Amino acid sequence: MAVKPVPSGKDGEHHFVAVDGGVIDNEPFELTRRFLSRQAEQNPANRNGRETRYAVVLVDPFPNRATWPPENTSDLLAAVAPTLVSMLVDQARFKPQELSLALDESVFSRFAVLPEPEAPTPSSLALPIACGALGGFSGFLHRSFRHHDYCLGRRNAQAFLRFHFCLPETNPLFAAWKSGGGNAAAWYVVDPADPQPSAPGTVTMVREAVPTSAEPNPAQVPALPIVPLTPRLRQEIVLGSADRPQPRDLDVSMLEGRLGTRLNAVIAHLVDDEIAHLVPGGWLGRQALKGFLPGVLRRKAMNSIGDALGQIRAAFPA
Repeated sequence: MAVKPVPSGKDGEHHFVAVDGGVIDNEPFELTRRFLSRQAEQNPANRNGRETRYAVVLVDPFPNRATWPPENTSDLLAAVAPTLVSMLVDQARFKPQELSLALDESVFSRFAVLPEPEAPTPSSLALPIACGALGGFSGFLHRSFRHHDYCLGRRNAQAFLRFHFCLPETNPLFAAWKSGGGNAAAWYVVDPADPQPSAPGTVTMVREAVPTSAEPNPAQVPALPIVPLTPRLRQEIVLGSADRPQPRDLDVSMLEGRLGTRLNAVIAHLVDDEIAHLVPGGWLGRQALKGFLPGVLRRKAMNSIGDALGQIRAAFPA
């Protein structure tokens, strides 16, 4: 789509080419922070649980679990360029300081919902959701991948609300409820290792304040949920065998055929309409390129898909 500027001060259409905002801003914290900063009653500077009034919840389906990449000493442009592009995107997208606050148990103005497999293993921790392979696009390969991640998301959201999204009982949020006769003991957050709804469980104790020189050992008090779950909603969500990813059900031959058809159409358009003036040999050169390039790209794509399926099989064994 061509750019068509609108003269300053005049109404009209403005045509432009746009890129998905997720490329550089998956976590727009600043918009929320600016809004909260305008509230009359702001959070304390140290974000302690005794006085915190506002919080930002980060829902991060692709948590950064970075590992050392394989050794590569090649300085060829073809080897460096993809890594450089990934670095620029990650630098613009990822805000480590915000995630570190969300994972700090003494900070109550940041919370994070991260995917956690039912039975963690090294492979499942590296790939906690089936849609996370292939650069986050493996969900397009098979419906069972998306179904599993939806079910896991429900389970993780339940666990987050029940065990983690909480404040010390001394926070003003609960003052009116407790003064009105609310039974705090019936709603205390319990340890995830002892979460039976019919039993009181082991009450989770949280620190009211951040340690300071004036208060080096702040009190540990029971926690209350910010969004309490009724007894029915506290029943643990369990994933059954039908909810697991089924990579063996993927028709790879069908997928390769469709991919080939798509690549043929895209490459034909690219060669004939976009770069025709750059292809030597005229019509014959363009035909040769259209016959050669789709096959190369198809094989590379299928290799990447095969690697992604291998990762999914390792993370979610049958």
